[in-house]
Amino acid sequence: GSEYSNSVQQTFDGGYISGGSWLIKTDFEGNEEWINEDISSESIKQTSDDGFISIGTVQGDTGTNILLIKTDLQGNEEWSRTIGGVGYENGYDVDLTNDGGYILTGSTVHTSSSELNTYLVKTDSQGNVEWENNFGGVSRNKGLSVKSLINGGYIVVGMIKTFGVDDDVYILK
Repeated sequence: GSEYSNSVQQTFDGGYISGGSWLIKTDFEGNEEWINEDISSESIKQTSDDGFISIGTVQGDTGTNILLIKTDLQGNEEWSRTIGGVGYENGYDVDLTNDGGYILTGSTVHTSSSELNTYLVKTDSQGNVEWENNFGGVSRNKGLSVKSLINGGYIVVGMIKTFGVDDDVYILK
């Protein structure tokens, strides 16, 4: 079948974790250690407990939602959370926060409007939403990458399209 990878990170043991149409963990020479074909991922990061946090998108009854999945070191699911509401939320990137939680970015389109906005969500260490915001307006934009900053803030980069012109880089701090 068709396979892809969107994200790779070196792991604490010198190997690599890759997320895409599945999760795959390799050693430092690229030899497969394990694969989880049940989890597709837009982005994956290793967590402080040696497990992994993965973000993607899942189809729901009323649109799409962000799917956040926490696995153990062997890629076995520990918990999953569906984040979003009525409409279309897509998850593109996740990062660890200074307090042990997670920051997520992606896009949201609510069924009451056709505006595509950057979606930013902060969760605790168990994936429970602490707050969520969307940023946009008359332009169409989405967050594609997010990083936690040392001072506790966040920076998001993505794309923006204003009034039908070509896409530009979008930066949000």
